[in-house]
Amino acid sequence: KILYKFNLNIIFETVFFNYYLIILVANDIFISLYLGDIMKKKVLVSACLVGLETTYKNDSNFHPAFVELIKNHQVILACPEQLGGLSTPRTPAEIVGDKVFDKNGKDVTENFSKGANETLKIAQMFNVDIAIMTSHSPSCGKGLVHDGNFKGDLTVGDGVTVTLLKKHGIEVITDKEFIEKPF
Repeated sequence: KILYKFNLNIIFETVFFNYYLIILVANDIFISLYLGDIMKKKVLVSACLVGLETTYKNDSNFHPAFVELIKNHQVILACPEQLGGLSTPRTPAEIVGDKVFDKNGKDVTENFSKGANETLKIAQMFNVDIAIMTSHSPSCGKGLVHDGNFKGDLTVGDGVTVTLLKKHGIEVITDKEFIEKPF
């Protein structure tokens, strides 16, 4: 004799509450599963965004939104320019065609390429879900980067690291996109 027939086709609502997945079914029956770290995204973040002084000027691009990100997700930090062997502080660099030159005219493309490859290795090692990179940077910029005249002008394009991450299927957003719409 069947006292109660449980039919999963009558699920009414799925609710997430403090990392518990609660599935509400007919007649207030529910299933509750603790998801813990499973719900946290693995996020690759430009190190300067969380307050580390890794920019070419030896400062950071800190924003409080990244404190909340660290509290709620698994965050992996990287500075592609440092990973490529460039010092901090360093001479500013910008993309010109398919090369990267610093303000003194030195070709630093090899450093930027090495940093991009090392950042990709880290992203793959941790199987990141998404990368949040610094806007306009010759490494981390997405959509718009400095145009190579060192006057602050922007041009359409991606930084060296962002280009490589996207080529390997890693979703990339900018710090500005994240601040506008955090997850």
